[in-house]
Amino acid sequence: MRNKPHLGYAEAVALVTYFVVSKVFLSYHLTIVDGAATGAWQVLLFLVPVGGGLLLALLVALERRFPGLSIIEAGEVVAGPWLNGLFALGYVAFFLAVTGLQLRQFSERIVLGLIPEMPVSVAVLTFVGAAWAAAYLGIEGIARTARMFFWFEWISFAAILLGTVTFWDGDALWPLLGNGPLATLQTGAVNVGIVSDLFLLAVVYPFLPAGKTGAVGRAAVVHSTLALTALVLVLLLAFPYPVAREISLPSYELSRLVYLGRFGQRLETLFVPMWGIAALVTTAAGLWAAAYTISRALRLPYWRPLVPAVVVLTVAVAFAAPNVPAAVRWDNEIVRRLLAPAVTFGFPLILLLISLWSPRKAGGPDAGRRSPGGKK
Repeated sequence: MRNKPHLGYAEAVALVTYFVVSKVFLSYHLTIVDGAATGAWQVLLFLVPVGGGLLLALLVALERRFPGLSIIEAGEVVAGPWLNGLFALGYVAFFLAVTGLQLRQFSERIVLGLIPEMPVSVAVLTFVGAAWAAAYLGIEGIARTARMFFWFEWISFAAILLGTVTFWDGDALWPLLGNGPLATLQTGAVNVGIVSDLFLLAVVYPFLPAGKTGAVGRAAVVHSTLALTALVLVLLLAFPYPVAREISLPSYELSRLVYLGRFGQRLETLFVPMWGIAALVTTAAGLWAAAYTISRALRLPYWRPLVPAVVVLTVAVAFAAPNVPAAVRWDNEIVRRLLAPAVTFGFPLILLLISLWSPRKAGGPDAGRRSPGGKK
């Protein structure tokens, strides 16, 4: 890390938003729709800004106490190398689990929806190979790619949603409160891990413009709220609730509804670049974050030699699930409900409480003894 990366505001917003929002192309909605029925969109309308806001406030509080340090380096100052080593192991497990399971889902969807003859192993290796190259170039290259295609993704995503307007039925949202306010709150509480991808900020904020972490996080939360809520809302408008809860790939099914006349139908292939770019950016960011976290935890001066090992572990996670329904279930019910909240909310909260209890560990020469560039 001799050459410290630098991310601009727009690049950082695009990068973090990609990492959070890419799940709109997968099956994140299943547990939400099952729990809240026709009120599922309301769950996301309060879950993303509230859960994302709480996580952002926690990360910003840590950054202010340890300016210039990532959460791994700040954790070593606060908790010491041994306890922080356990925390770092949790961070790495989170990035590997999220990246590996989403890689499997993206690959399976491409195979099932577009190229049925392709072996899933070929799709996985193709995706991870391209992401490997991007991760090796570093977080700056990934962030600039995300920035380049950010509005293209938004326009394509909006085109899918608005292209189904002729199939919308407002009566499908009734009863408006779904299974009731209590069920809505419970569903949101157990699925708070949906916004845990915002934790990427804790790894990259040493590379952000000074004082911009909060602004980047708020912008990412706004974009994420709009995208995640809009997809579930349009899904419920276009399909009856009993059908919507059985759809495993909502963005793909909605794209198949787009009808522009006799010669303007079955246009889902036009949106393949949108899905592919989102998959590559998200996978590359996850690979880089895992490799960077390991290098900081082990006090290694470089992270690039760790990328091949991280790629192997990610592919192992991707193929650990016997099939795509298992990958969806592991992602939604294990990673998002158990691992993600404990790692992304619990560990930073512990570090913040320890630093508050022992003010001498916040700031000062000890806190800055090892900068992100690896120099004293």
